[in-house]
Amino acid sequence: MNDDFRIYLRTERSAYRLGEPVLVTFQMINVSEHAYRLLADDTPFEGDEVFQYFEVRREGELVPYDGRFVKRGEPAESSYRFVAAGETVSVTDDLTTAYPIDRAGTYTVSLDAEIADAIVAGGKTSQVRSRDEHEGFRLDPVSVTFDVVGDGEPRLTVAERVRRGTDGPQPVSVSLPEAKMVSGVPVLIGGTAAERNAARQAHENAGVFAEMSVYQLLFVAGATNTMYAEWFGTYDAARYASVRQHYTDISAVIAGQTVTYDLTGTGCQPGWYAYTYRNTRKVWFCSGFWSAPLTGEDSKFGTVVHELSHAVCRTSDLAYGASGAHSLASTNPADAIRNADNHEYFTEHLAESVITAPILWNNGKAYVFTAGKYLRIDVALDKVDHGPARITSGWTGVFPDRVDAGVLWPGGKDAYFFRGSEYVRFNVAQDEVAPGYPLEIGPYWEGLFPAGIDACLVWPGGQRVYFFRGSQYSRFDVDDSHPLGGKVPLGYPRQISEGWPGIWTANLTGAVTWTGGNVYFFRGAEYMIYRVSDDTVTGPWPISVKWNGLP
Repeated sequence: MNDDFRIYLRTERSAYRLGEPVLVTFQMINVSEHAYRLLADDTPFEGDEVFQYFEVRREGELVPYDGRFVKRGEPAESSYRFVAAGETVSVTDDLTTAYPIDRAGTYTVSLDAEIADAIVAGGKTSQVRSRDEHEGFRLDPVSVTFDVVGDGEPRLTVAERVRRGTDGPQPVSVSLPEAKMVSGVPVLIGGTAAERNAARQAHENAGVFAEMSVYQLLFVAGATNTMYAEWFGTYDAARYASVRQHYTDISAVIAGQTVTYDLTGTGCQPGWYAYTYRNTRKVWFCSGFWSAPLTGEDSKFGTVVHELSHAVCRTSDLAYGASGAHSLASTNPADAIRNADNHEYFTEHLAESVITAPILWNNGKAYVFTAGKYLRIDVALDKVDHGPARITSGWTGVFPDRVDAGVLWPGGKDAYFFRGSEYVRFNVAQDEVAPGYPLEIGPYWEGLFPAGIDACLVWPGGQRVYFFRGSQYSRFDVDDSHPLGGKVPLGYPRQISEGWPGIWTANLTGAVTWTGGNVYFFRGAEYMIYRVSDDTVTGPWPISVKWNGLP
Protein backbone atom coordinates (compact mmCIF):
# COMPACT_ATOMS: atom_id res chain seq x y z
CA MET A 1 0.00 0.00 0.00
CA ASN A 2 2.91 2.38 0.59
CA ASP A 3 3.56 2.23 -3.18
CA ASP A 4 0.59 4.59 -3.45
CA PHE A 5 2.48 7.35 -1.63
CA ARG A 6 5.73 9.26 -1.99
CA ILE A 7 7.30 10.51 1.25
CA TYR A 8 9.82 13.35 1.71
CA LEU A 9 11.50 15.17 4.61
CA ARG A 10 13.20 18.54 4.35
CA THR A 11 14.39 21.32 6.63
CA GLU A 12 13.96 25.04 6.14
CA ARG A 13 17.71 25.56 6.37
CA SER A 14 20.83 23.43 6.41
CA ALA A 15 22.05 25.01 9.66
CA TYR A 16 20.37 26.46 12.77
CA ARG A 17 21.75 28.41 15.68
CA LEU A 18 21.43 26.70 19.05
CA GLY A 19 18.22 27.95 20.64
CA GLU A 20 16.35 28.53 17.39
CA PRO A 21 13.30 26.49 16.34
CA VAL A 22 14.33 23.63 14.05
CA LEU A 23 11.62 23.27 11.41
CA VAL A 24 11.25 19.90 9.68
CA THR A 25 8.64 19.47 6.95
CA PHE A 26 6.99 16.14 6.23
CA GLN A 27 5.49 15.81 2.76
CA MET A 28 3.27 13.04 1.39
CA ILE A 29 2.01 12.75 -2.21
CA ASN A 30 -0.83 10.37 -3.02
CA VAL A 31 0.27 9.07 -6.44
CA SER A 32 -2.56 6.55 -6.69
CA GLU A 33 -5.98 6.85 -8.33
CA HIS A 34 -7.73 6.41 -4.96
CA ALA A 35 -8.59 8.77 -2.17
CA TYR A 36 -7.62 7.49 1.29
CA ARG A 37 -8.59 8.06 4.89
CA LEU A 38 -5.39 7.64 6.92
CA LEU A 39 -5.36 7.19 10.70
CA ALA A 40 -3.39 10.17 12.01
CA ASP A 41 -2.46 8.78 15.43
CA ASP A 42 1.27 9.07 16.15
CA THR A 43 2.02 10.50 12.70
CA PRO A 44 2.74 14.04 11.46
CA PHE A 45 -0.92 14.24 10.41
CA GLU A 46 -2.05 14.49 14.04
CA GLY A 47 -1.57 18.23 14.33
CA ASP A 48 0.83 20.85 15.58
CA GLU A 49 2.27 18.64 18.34
CA VAL A 50 5.28 16.40 17.71
CA PHE A 51 4.74 12.82 18.84
CA GLN A 52 7.25 9.97 18.67
CA TYR A 53 7.40 9.47 14.91
CA PHE A 54 10.96 10.69 14.35
CA GLU A 55 14.29 9.14 15.24
CA VAL A 56 16.82 11.89 15.93
CA ARG A 57 20.57 11.35 16.21
CA ARG A 58 23.41 13.76 16.92
CA GLU A 59 26.76 12.56 15.56
CA GLY A 60 25.26 9.06 15.59
CA GLU A 61 24.08 9.28 19.22
CA LEU A 62 20.34 8.83 19.82
CA VAL A 63 18.52 11.95 21.04
CA PRO A 64 15.62 10.75 23.23
CA TYR A 65 12.03 11.74 22.55
CA ASP A 66 10.80 14.12 25.25
CA GLY A 67 7.20 14.82 24.32
CA ARG A 68 3.77 13.64 25.39
CA PHE A 69 2.80 9.98 25.85
CA VAL A 70 -0.87 9.18 25.37
CA LYS A 71 -3.00 6.14 26.12
CA ARG A 72 -5.36 6.10 23.16
CA GLY A 73 -8.70 4.37 22.75
CA GLU A 74 -10.46 3.25 19.61
CA PRO A 75 -10.18 5.85 16.84
CA ALA A 76 -13.00 8.26 16.05
CA GLU A 77 -13.90 9.61 12.62
CA SER A 78 -11.94 12.77 13.45
CA SER A 79 -8.84 10.60 13.99
CA TYR A 80 -8.51 10.05 10.21
CA ARG A 81 -6.99 12.40 7.63
CA PHE A 82 -8.54 12.48 4.15
CA VAL A 83 -5.98 12.51 1.31
CA ALA A 84 -7.41 12.84 -2.19
CA ALA A 85 -5.95 11.10 -5.23
CA GLY A 86 -3.02 13.16 -6.49
CA GLU A 87 -3.04 15.40 -3.40
CA THR A 88 0.16 16.63 -1.76
CA VAL A 89 0.03 17.12 2.02
CA SER A 90 2.72 18.97 3.97
CA VAL A 91 3.16 19.32 7.73
CA THR A 92 5.93 21.35 9.38
CA ASP A 93 7.09 20.53 12.93
CA ASP A 94 9.39 22.33 15.33
CA LEU A 95 11.68 19.49 16.36
CA THR A 96 12.87 21.29 19.50
CA THR A 97 9.47 20.97 21.17
CA ALA A 98 9.87 17.20 21.60
CA TYR A 99 13.60 16.46 21.18
CA PRO A 100 16.35 18.13 23.27
CA ILE A 101 18.43 19.93 20.65
CA ASP A 102 20.79 21.18 23.33
CA ARG A 103 24.26 20.95 21.76
CA ALA A 104 25.96 21.97 18.57
CA GLY A 105 26.62 19.24 16.05
CA THR A 106 25.30 17.45 13.00
CA TYR A 107 21.82 16.01 13.44
CA THR A 108 20.03 13.37 11.35
CA VAL A 109 16.25 13.05 11.50
CA SER A 110 14.63 9.88 10.16
CA LEU A 111 10.93 9.20 9.83
CA ASP A 112 9.94 6.25 12.06
CA ALA A 113 6.19 6.02 11.70
CA GLU A 114 3.37 3.74 10.69
CA ILE A 115 -0.06 4.52 9.29
CA ALA A 116 -2.01 2.15 11.55
CA ASP A 117 -5.07 2.14 9.28
CA ALA A 118 -5.58 3.15 5.65
CA ILE A 119 -9.11 3.08 4.22
CA VAL A 120 -9.86 3.55 0.53
CA ALA A 121 -12.38 6.38 0.65
CA GLY A 122 -15.73 6.30 -1.14
CA GLY A 123 -18.35 3.68 -1.87
CA LYS A 124 -19.64 1.64 1.07
CA THR A 125 -16.29 1.41 2.84
CA SER A 126 -16.46 2.20 6.55
CA GLN A 127 -14.95 5.53 7.47
CA VAL A 128 -13.76 4.22 10.87
CA ARG A 129 -12.43 0.79 11.86
CA SER A 130 -11.66 -0.76 15.22
CA ARG A 131 -8.08 -1.74 16.00
CA ASP A 132 -8.71 -5.40 15.26
CA GLU A 133 -9.76 -4.43 11.71
CA HIS A 134 -6.88 -2.07 10.97
CA GLU A 135 -4.90 -2.47 7.77
CA GLY A 136 -1.94 -0.16 7.66
CA PHE A 137 1.60 0.22 6.40
CA ARG A 138 4.93 1.69 7.47
CA LEU A 139 5.99 4.97 5.97
CA ASP A 140 9.28 4.97 4.09
CA PRO A 141 12.18 5.76 6.49
CA VAL A 142 13.32 8.94 4.75
CA SER A 143 15.95 11.14 6.43
CA VAL A 144 17.29 14.67 6.47
CA THR A 145 20.47 16.14 7.98
CA PHE A 146 21.17 19.62 9.39
CA ASP A 147 23.76 21.33 11.57
CA VAL A 148 23.32 23.19 14.85
CA VAL A 149 25.95 25.83 15.52
CA GLY A 150 26.73 28.43 18.15
CA ASP A 151 26.43 28.56 21.91
CA GLY A 152 22.94 29.94 22.50
CA GLU A 153 20.50 28.90 25.23
CA PRO A 154 18.83 25.62 24.19
CA ARG A 155 15.05 25.60 23.85
CA LEU A 156 13.20 23.52 26.45
CA THR A 157 11.11 20.58 25.30
CA VAL A 158 7.46 20.52 26.35
CA ALA A 159 8.23 17.76 28.85
CA GLU A 160 11.07 19.74 30.39
CA ARG A 161 8.76 22.72 30.80
CA VAL A 162 6.28 20.47 32.60
CA ARG A 163 9.02 19.06 34.83
CA ARG A 164 10.09 22.60 35.73
CA GLY A 165 6.49 23.62 36.38
CA THR A 166 6.47 26.30 33.69
CA ASP A 167 3.96 24.68 31.34
CA GLY A 168 0.66 22.87 31.62
CA PRO A 169 -2.03 23.30 34.30
CA GLN A 170 -0.68 23.81 37.80
CA PRO A 171 -2.13 22.64 41.15
CA VAL A 172 -4.72 25.06 42.47
CA SER A 173 -4.77 26.27 46.05
CA VAL A 174 -7.47 24.33 47.89
CA SER A 175 -8.14 23.40 51.49
CA LEU A 176 -9.24 19.82 50.85
CA PRO A 177 -7.15 17.18 52.64
CA GLU A 178 -6.22 15.33 49.43
CA ALA A 179 -4.26 18.39 48.25
CA LYS A 180 -1.71 18.00 51.05
CA MET A 181 1.66 16.81 49.80
CA VAL A 182 1.65 13.46 51.58
CA SER A 183 3.63 10.53 50.16
CA GLY A 184 1.32 7.86 48.79
CA VAL A 185 -1.70 10.18 48.76
CA PRO A 186 -2.43 11.65 45.31
CA VAL A 187 -2.92 15.34 44.62
CA LEU A 188 -6.08 15.91 42.58
CA ILE A 189 -6.71 18.95 40.37
CA GLY A 190 -10.32 19.73 39.45
CA GLY A 191 -13.05 17.17 38.92
CA THR A 192 -16.35 16.41 40.61
CA ALA A 193 -16.58 14.55 43.90
CA ALA A 194 -17.32 11.32 42.01
CA GLU A 195 -14.39 11.85 39.65
CA ARG A 196 -12.03 12.54 42.54
CA ASN A 197 -13.13 9.34 44.26
CA ALA A 198 -12.62 7.40 41.02
CA ALA A 199 -9.11 8.86 40.62
CA ARG A 200 -8.15 7.94 44.18
CA GLN A 201 -9.55 4.43 43.72
CA ALA A 202 -7.61 3.92 40.46
CA HIS A 203 -4.42 5.19 42.10
CA GLU A 204 -4.78 2.78 45.04
CA ASN A 205 -5.66 -0.20 42.84
CA ALA A 206 -2.72 0.53 40.55
CA GLY A 207 -0.45 0.34 43.58
CA VAL A 208 -1.99 -2.91 44.85
CA PHE A 209 -1.89 -4.67 41.50
CA ALA A 210 1.56 -3.36 40.52
CA GLU A 211 2.85 -4.81 43.79
CA MET A 212 1.00 -8.04 43.00
CA SER A 213 2.85 -8.07 39.66
CA VAL A 214 6.18 -7.81 41.48
CA TYR A 215 5.30 -10.82 43.64
CA GLN A 216 4.07 -12.86 40.68
CA LEU A 217 7.39 -12.31 38.91
CA LEU A 218 9.25 -13.20 42.10
CA PHE A 219 7.29 -16.29 43.09
CA VAL A 220 6.90 -17.91 39.65
CA ALA A 221 10.00 -19.21 37.90
CA GLY A 222 10.65 -17.12 34.81
CA ALA A 223 11.05 -20.03 32.41
CA THR A 224 7.63 -21.42 33.44
CA ASN A 225 5.79 -18.12 33.81
CA THR A 226 3.13 -18.41 31.13
CA MET A 227 1.53 -15.07 31.94
CA TYR A 228 4.86 -13.32 31.47
CA ALA A 229 5.36 -15.14 28.17
CA GLU A 230 1.90 -14.08 27.01
CA TRP A 231 2.56 -10.37 27.46
CA PHE A 232 6.36 -10.06 27.28
CA GLY A 233 7.44 -12.94 25.08
CA THR A 234 10.07 -15.65 25.33
CA TYR A 235 11.83 -15.80 28.67
CA ASP A 236 15.18 -14.06 28.96
CA ALA A 237 16.71 -13.47 32.39
CA ALA A 238 17.73 -9.86 31.72
CA ARG A 239 14.37 -8.90 30.21
CA TYR A 240 12.53 -10.66 33.03
CA ALA A 241 14.53 -8.72 35.62
CA SER A 242 13.80 -5.45 33.78
CA VAL A 243 10.05 -6.01 33.84
CA ARG A 244 10.11 -6.93 37.52
CA GLN A 245 12.07 -3.76 38.24
CA HIS A 246 9.53 -1.72 36.31
CA TYR A 247 6.69 -2.92 38.53
CA THR A 248 8.85 -2.47 41.62
CA ASP A 249 9.50 1.15 40.64
CA ILE A 250 5.85 1.86 39.82
CA SER A 251 4.57 0.44 43.12
CA ALA A 252 7.29 2.33 45.02
CA VAL A 253 6.28 5.63 43.41
CA ILE A 254 2.60 5.07 44.22
CA ALA A 255 3.37 4.10 47.83
CA GLY A 256 6.13 6.56 48.60
CA GLN A 257 5.87 9.62 46.36
CA THR A 258 3.25 12.21 45.53
CA VAL A 259 1.52 11.63 42.21
CA THR A 260 -0.66 14.42 40.80
CA TYR A 261 -3.74 13.72 38.67
CA ASP A 262 -5.28 16.49 36.56
CA LEU A 263 -9.01 15.85 36.13
CA THR A 264 -9.84 19.00 34.16
CA GLY A 265 -9.48 17.47 30.68
CA THR A 266 -6.90 20.08 29.69
CA GLY A 267 -4.99 19.08 26.55
CA CYS A 268 -7.14 16.01 25.84
CA GLN A 269 -8.42 14.82 22.46
CA PRO A 270 -11.45 12.61 21.69
CA GLY A 271 -10.87 8.96 22.55
CA TRP A 272 -7.85 9.55 24.77
CA TYR A 273 -7.68 7.91 28.19
CA ALA A 274 -4.78 9.86 29.68
CA TYR A 275 -1.37 11.34 29.00
CA THR A 276 1.86 12.12 30.81
CA TYR A 277 5.54 12.93 30.28
CA ARG A 278 8.66 10.96 31.15
CA ASN A 279 10.33 11.58 34.49
CA THR A 280 7.31 13.41 35.90
CA ARG A 281 4.84 12.41 38.59
CA LYS A 282 1.77 13.88 36.94
CA VAL A 283 -0.97 12.30 34.83
CA TRP A 284 -3.81 14.03 32.97
CA PHE A 285 -7.06 12.04 32.70
CA CYS A 286 -9.20 12.31 29.57
CA SER A 287 -12.67 11.13 28.51
CA GLY A 288 -11.68 7.49 27.97
CA PHE A 289 -10.63 7.19 31.60
CA TRP A 290 -14.03 8.20 32.94
CA SER A 291 -15.88 5.62 30.84
CA ALA A 292 -13.33 2.85 31.55
CA PRO A 293 -14.33 -0.07 33.82
CA LEU A 294 -12.90 -0.39 37.33
CA THR A 295 -11.12 -3.63 36.40
CA GLY A 296 -10.48 -5.72 33.29
CA GLU A 297 -8.78 -4.67 30.06
CA ASP A 298 -8.35 -0.93 29.55
CA SER A 299 -9.49 -0.24 33.09
CA LYS A 300 -9.12 2.84 35.23
CA PHE A 301 -6.33 1.37 37.35
CA GLY A 302 -4.68 -0.09 34.23
CA THR A 303 -4.60 3.41 32.74
CA VAL A 304 -2.61 4.58 35.77
CA VAL A 305 -0.16 1.66 35.38
CA HIS A 306 0.17 2.48 31.66
CA GLU A 307 0.94 6.15 32.24
CA LEU A 308 3.28 5.61 35.19
CA SER A 309 5.23 3.09 33.13
CA HIS A 310 5.95 6.04 30.81
CA ALA A 311 6.71 8.52 33.57
CA VAL A 312 8.69 6.21 35.85
CA CYS A 313 10.11 3.44 33.61
CA ARG A 314 10.51 5.33 30.30
CA THR A 315 8.32 2.96 28.28
CA SER A 316 7.03 3.95 24.86
CA ASP A 317 3.85 3.35 22.83
CA LEU A 318 5.07 0.85 20.24
CA ALA A 319 1.75 -1.02 19.94
CA TYR A 320 -1.78 -0.34 21.14
CA GLY A 321 -4.52 -2.72 22.23
CA ALA A 322 -4.48 -6.31 23.48
CA SER A 323 -3.96 -7.84 20.03
CA GLY A 324 -1.13 -5.42 19.27
CA ALA A 325 0.52 -6.16 22.62
CA HIS A 326 0.18 -9.92 22.03
CA SER A 327 1.72 -9.58 18.60
CA LEU A 328 4.61 -7.51 19.93
CA ALA A 329 5.32 -10.09 22.66
CA SER A 330 5.45 -12.94 20.17
CA THR A 331 7.48 -11.18 17.48
CA ASN A 332 9.70 -8.74 19.37
CA PRO A 333 10.08 -9.38 23.13
CA ALA A 334 12.75 -6.69 23.41
CA ASP A 335 10.16 -4.11 22.31
CA ALA A 336 7.36 -5.70 24.37
CA ILE A 337 9.19 -4.94 27.63
CA ARG A 338 9.43 -1.30 26.49
CA ASN A 339 5.73 -0.99 25.60
CA ALA A 340 3.26 0.58 28.01
CA ASP A 341 0.22 -1.47 26.94
CA ASN A 342 2.08 -4.74 27.58
CA HIS A 343 2.70 -3.62 31.16
CA GLU A 344 -0.92 -2.58 31.57
CA TYR A 345 -2.44 -5.80 30.20
CA PHE A 346 -0.12 -8.05 32.22
CA THR A 347 -1.27 -6.34 35.42
CA GLU A 348 -4.95 -6.27 34.47
CA HIS A 349 -5.03 -9.96 33.57
CA LEU A 350 -3.02 -10.92 36.65
CA ALA A 351 -5.49 -9.01 38.85
CA GLU A 352 -8.33 -11.16 37.48
CA SER A 353 -6.43 -14.42 37.94
CA VAL A 354 -5.21 -14.17 41.55
CA ILE A 355 -7.93 -15.23 43.99
CA THR A 356 -8.37 -13.39 47.27
CA ALA A 357 -10.73 -13.55 50.25
CA PRO A 358 -11.71 -17.26 50.20
CA ILE A 359 -14.72 -17.61 52.48
CA LEU A 360 -16.61 -20.78 53.48
CA TRP A 361 -20.33 -20.01 53.57
CA ASN A 362 -23.06 -21.82 55.48
CA ASN A 363 -24.83 -23.30 52.45
CA GLY A 364 -22.35 -25.91 51.23
CA LYS A 365 -20.66 -23.29 49.08
CA ALA A 366 -17.47 -21.29 49.27
CA TYR A 367 -16.64 -18.02 47.54
CA VAL A 368 -13.44 -16.49 46.26
CA PHE A 369 -12.81 -13.07 44.76
CA THR A 370 -10.60 -11.62 42.06
CA ALA A 371 -10.40 -8.04 40.78
CA GLY A 372 -14.02 -6.99 40.33
CA LYS A 373 -15.36 -10.57 40.22
CA TYR A 374 -16.23 -13.57 42.37
CA LEU A 375 -16.56 -17.33 41.85
CA ARG A 376 -18.67 -19.84 43.79
CA ILE A 377 -17.32 -23.28 44.68
CA ASP A 378 -19.40 -26.40 45.33
CA VAL A 379 -17.58 -27.66 48.42
CA ALA A 380 -18.66 -31.30 48.06
CA LEU A 381 -17.44 -31.46 44.45
CA ASP A 382 -14.44 -29.13 44.82
CA LYS A 383 -15.32 -27.28 41.65
CA VAL A 384 -16.61 -23.90 40.54
CA ASP A 385 -20.35 -23.99 39.86
CA HIS A 386 -20.91 -20.27 39.26
CA GLY A 387 -18.83 -17.41 37.90
CA PRO A 388 -16.74 -15.56 37.35
CA ALA A 389 -19.42 -12.93 37.82
CA ARG A 390 -19.27 -9.27 38.76
CA ILE A 391 -19.15 -8.63 42.51
CA THR A 392 -22.01 -6.18 42.10
CA SER A 393 -24.25 -8.93 40.71
CA GLY A 394 -24.14 -11.10 43.83
CA TRP A 395 -22.89 -9.07 46.79
CA THR A 396 -24.95 -5.93 47.31
CA GLY A 397 -22.83 -3.21 48.90
CA VAL A 398 -19.53 -5.10 48.87
CA PHE A 399 -16.53 -3.34 47.32
CA PRO A 400 -17.05 -3.60 43.54
CA ASP A 401 -13.40 -3.44 42.42
CA ARG A 402 -11.54 -5.72 44.80
CA VAL A 403 -11.91 -7.57 48.10
CA ASP A 404 -8.66 -8.10 49.99
CA ALA A 405 -9.98 -10.42 52.72
CA GLY A 406 -13.26 -11.87 53.95
CA VAL A 407 -14.55 -13.95 56.84
CA LEU A 408 -17.90 -15.42 57.89
CA TRP A 409 -18.02 -14.49 61.56
CA PRO A 410 -18.63 -17.15 64.23
CA GLY A 411 -22.37 -17.63 64.59
CA GLY A 412 -22.98 -17.11 60.89
CA LYS A 413 -25.08 -13.95 61.14
CA ASP A 414 -22.54 -11.58 59.62
CA ALA A 415 -19.58 -11.61 57.30
CA TYR A 416 -16.84 -8.99 57.09
CA PHE A 417 -15.07 -7.91 53.93
CA PHE A 418 -11.93 -5.77 53.86
CA ARG A 419 -10.46 -3.52 51.19
CA GLY A 420 -7.48 -1.33 51.98
CA SER A 421 -8.11 0.55 55.22
CA GLU A 422 -11.89 -0.01 55.07
CA TYR A 423 -14.33 -2.81 55.85
CA VAL A 424 -18.04 -3.60 55.49
CA ARG A 425 -20.37 -5.80 57.52
CA PHE A 426 -22.49 -8.10 55.37
CA ASN A 427 -25.82 -9.13 56.88
CA VAL A 428 -26.27 -12.78 55.87
CA ALA A 429 -30.03 -12.88 56.43
CA GLN A 430 -30.61 -9.68 54.44
CA ASP A 431 -28.02 -10.68 51.81
CA GLU A 432 -26.55 -7.20 51.70
CA VAL A 433 -24.15 -4.85 53.43
CA ALA A 434 -25.61 -3.21 56.51
CA PRO A 435 -26.30 0.55 56.41
CA GLY A 436 -23.52 2.93 57.37
CA TYR A 437 -20.61 1.09 55.77
CA PRO A 438 -17.80 1.18 54.72
CA LEU A 439 -15.94 2.23 57.86
CA GLU A 440 -12.28 2.58 58.69
CA ILE A 441 -10.65 -0.50 60.24
CA GLY A 442 -8.63 1.41 62.85
CA PRO A 443 -11.35 2.78 65.16
CA TYR A 444 -13.46 -0.40 65.15
CA TRP A 445 -10.87 -3.20 65.21
CA GLU A 446 -8.53 -2.09 67.95
CA GLY A 447 -5.21 -3.87 67.74
CA LEU A 448 -5.57 -5.05 64.12
CA PHE A 449 -3.79 -3.70 61.06
CA PRO A 450 -5.45 -0.35 60.27
CA ALA A 451 -3.89 -0.04 56.79
CA GLY A 452 -5.42 -3.28 55.52
CA ILE A 453 -5.85 -7.03 55.86
CA ASP A 454 -4.30 -9.62 53.51
CA ALA A 455 -6.15 -12.67 54.83
CA CYS A 456 -8.26 -13.83 57.77
CA LEU A 457 -9.72 -17.10 59.07
CA VAL A 458 -11.87 -18.47 61.89
CA TRP A 459 -10.07 -21.07 63.95
CA PRO A 460 -11.98 -24.34 64.43
CA GLY A 461 -14.34 -23.88 67.37
CA GLY A 462 -15.06 -20.25 66.50
CA GLN A 463 -13.45 -18.59 69.53
CA ARG A 464 -10.52 -17.10 67.65
CA VAL A 465 -10.10 -15.28 64.37
CA TYR A 466 -6.67 -14.70 62.84
CA PHE A 467 -5.76 -11.73 60.66
CA PHE A 468 -2.67 -11.48 58.43
CA ARG A 469 -0.81 -8.59 56.83
CA GLY A 470 2.61 -8.66 55.23
CA SER A 471 4.84 -10.84 57.40
CA GLN A 472 2.71 -10.46 60.54
CA TYR A 473 -0.49 -11.81 62.03
CA SER A 474 -2.79 -10.93 64.94
CA ARG A 475 -5.22 -13.03 66.96
CA PHE A 476 -8.67 -11.71 67.72
CA ASP A 477 -10.40 -13.39 70.67
CA VAL A 478 -14.16 -13.44 70.05
CA ASP A 479 -16.20 -12.21 73.03
CA ASP A 480 -19.76 -10.98 72.54
CA SER A 481 -19.64 -9.20 75.89
CA HIS A 482 -16.79 -6.99 74.73
CA PRO A 483 -17.84 -3.62 73.18
CA LEU A 484 -15.97 -4.47 69.98
CA GLY A 485 -17.10 -8.11 69.95
CA GLY A 486 -13.70 -9.24 71.16
CA LYS A 487 -10.14 -8.04 71.42
CA VAL A 488 -6.56 -8.64 70.39
CA PRO A 489 -4.62 -10.05 73.37
CA LEU A 490 -1.24 -8.78 74.47
CA GLY A 491 1.76 -9.94 72.47
CA TYR A 492 0.36 -9.30 69.00
CA PRO A 493 1.11 -8.75 66.20
CA ARG A 494 3.64 -11.54 65.77
CA GLN A 495 5.66 -12.79 62.84
CA ILE A 496 3.94 -15.43 60.70
CA SER A 497 7.13 -17.47 60.84
CA GLU A 498 6.82 -17.69 64.64
CA GLY A 499 3.23 -18.80 64.92
CA TRP A 500 2.66 -20.70 61.68
CA PRO A 501 5.87 -22.63 60.95
CA GLY A 502 5.95 -24.12 57.50
CA ILE A 503 3.59 -21.77 55.66
CA TRP A 504 4.71 -18.81 53.59
CA THR A 505 6.25 -16.18 55.81
CA ALA A 506 4.67 -13.16 54.08
CA ASN A 507 2.32 -11.82 51.43
CA LEU A 508 -0.62 -14.21 51.74
CA THR A 509 -3.54 -13.57 49.39
CA GLY A 510 -6.08 -15.63 51.33
CA ALA A 511 -6.80 -18.03 54.18
CA VAL A 512 -9.83 -20.10 55.21
CA THR A 513 -10.76 -22.93 57.57
CA TRP A 514 -12.24 -25.65 55.34
CA THR A 515 -14.61 -28.49 56.02
CA GLY A 516 -12.88 -31.12 58.13
CA GLY A 517 -11.11 -28.46 60.16
CA ASN A 518 -7.96 -27.96 58.12
CA VAL A 519 -6.76 -24.48 57.21
CA TYR A 520 -5.93 -23.49 53.64
CA PHE A 521 -3.50 -20.68 52.89
CA PHE A 522 -3.28 -19.07 49.46
CA ARG A 523 -0.55 -17.07 47.75
CA GLY A 524 -0.75 -16.27 44.07
CA ALA A 525 -1.52 -19.42 42.11
CA GLU A 526 -0.75 -21.87 44.94
CA TYR A 527 -2.16 -23.11 48.24
CA MET A 528 -0.92 -24.90 51.37
CA ILE A 529 -2.78 -27.03 53.92
CA TYR A 530 -2.22 -26.54 57.63
CA ARG A 531 -3.36 -29.70 59.45
CA VAL A 532 -4.82 -28.54 62.75
CA SER A 533 -4.74 -32.02 64.25
CA ASP A 534 -0.94 -32.30 64.26
CA ASP A 535 0.32 -28.78 63.29
CA THR A 536 1.88 -29.96 60.02
CA VAL A 537 1.97 -28.22 56.68
CA THR A 538 1.76 -29.76 53.22
CA GLY A 539 2.14 -28.06 49.86
CA PRO A 540 2.38 -25.79 48.05
CA TRP A 541 0.26 -27.04 45.16
CA PRO A 542 -1.40 -25.31 42.20
CA ILE A 543 -4.87 -24.04 43.14
CA SER A 544 -6.40 -25.29 39.90
CA VAL A 545 -5.42 -28.90 40.68
CA LYS A 546 -7.81 -29.11 43.63
CA TRP A 547 -10.57 -26.68 42.66
CA ASN A 548 -11.67 -27.22 39.09
CA GLY A 549 -12.58 -23.93 37.48
CA LEU A 550 -10.48 -21.57 39.59
CA PRO A 551 -7.83 -19.41 37.89
